[in-house]
Amino acid sequence: MFATLVGTNTGSSKHRTIFDKLYNVAIEHGFIPPDTPIHVQPDGPLNGWSLEQKGHIDMQADFILAVTEPRVPGISPIYPVFLSISGPLFAVVVLDSAFVVSRADRRDVSELKDSIDVENSFTSFIRALPRP
Repeated sequence: MFATLVGTNTGSSKHRTIFDKLYNVAIEHGFIPPDTPIHVQPDGPLNGWSLEQKGHIDMQADFILAVTEPRVPGISPIYPVFLSISGPLFAVVVLDSAFVVSRADRRDVSELKDSIDVENSFTSFIRALPRP
């Protein structure tokens, strides 16, 4: 089972489109979608964010898929929220003209211009994971 975090503090839904694509890619590759909503406390740095997090009750995950769209580039709730979930992270920060992708398997951050590139990077990421 994988875990997810999706959200924004902009009112936009651009992040949801890429999230839905990646979510479906994970299912197509045999990973079980998360079944338990996980509460996110919307205070402090998360004040004003609309966040949805799901995972497994034991807080273990085959991987974590996070897609956020922050009002201010570089300020995203991905890391504070995921301190309690165990699993390799694939994170996408949606900006106006690019996607910033962080992959735990490569321990790097890259800027991609197209959603197809993000999908290809994610497919490469999950293909390298142990089969569920």
